[in-house]
Parts: sequence; structure tokens; C-alpha cells
Amino acid sequence: MLSMADLNATGLEGVILTQLSEPQSQFTRELFDLWKELKGEQEMPSKSDFKPERMKAYLPNLYIVDIIDGGADYRLRLIGTALTQMVGRDMTGHLISAVPETQWRGRIYDTVVRERAPVGYLSQLGRPGGPAVTTENIVLPALDMEGEFSELVCASVLVKGP
Repeated sequence: MLSMADLNATGLEGVILTQLSEPQSQFTRELFDLWKELKGEQEMPSKSDFKPERMKAYLPNLYIVDIIDGGADYRLRLIGTALTQMVGRDMTGHLISAVPETQWRGRIYDTVVRERAPVGYLSQLGRPGGPAVTTENIVLPALDMEGEFSELVCASVLVKGP
């Protein structure tokens, strides 16, 4: 569960509005349902369970985060095209610690790592040269190819904006 400090976290890029007890949008509900299906009786699915043919509809709004040193930092490994357009820049390859305006996201990732469970939330994002938008977000834990918990499968979808 996110703390009040986490809920009030701000950065130049965004602010967490509220944590969600369950996915609200059709997009995040379907992705969460797929995650539950893929994990089956396991604690979480493996990255290899997310087959490209099943993920195609989600790719523009998907991003993959590498967990570095058990959560000491996070690398934005893959970012969908819709998200790059939404925030006005491509953050692929960046470490959360190296980009001050994204460090608030690290608190969310810390919660997922600590609880080893999905987190959904609404956030408001400021965009360079544009109005703020509200997004619904989901962060899903996943195992890497070696069976270690070292990845987050995440998605953001626009729920209010221009």
C-alpha cells in the first residue's frame, strides 16, 4: 500500500492522485486479467509468459522497468510509442535516479518490489509545452528468464486530457 508521502510525491513530470484498489479502465482491467491468467498458481508470471501476439494491443501504452540491485534503482528499459508521445520525450534506457522529475515513480516501484504485488494508481502528468493529463497506471511484477523477480511490466492509459 502506498503511504501518504508516496501519494503526495511530486515531480516536474507528475503527481500521484490516488492508489486504486482495482483497475478502472478497460485497458488496465484487461492487462491485469491477462497478468493473473499468466501467473496461474505462481506468485507472478515470467516475462517469457508475455507472448508478443498476446501483448500487441498493449504495446503502445506499455513500459518495462528493470529492477536494479533489489530496488536500489530502476531502469526504464522499453517505453511504448503512445507513452513517449504523451510525456513528450523518450525515456528509454534512463535510470530513475538520474532523472529528477521521474523519481516519484520509484516510490511506486518500491511498493511493488516490497509487496511483490501489483499496484494501480491515477497520476497527473505535466507535459513539456502542453497541458497536464490524467493517466491510469498499473505496475505488475514479473520474473526474468532465470526466475528472479527483476522486472516490472507497466502500462499507462490516458483517462483525462486534451
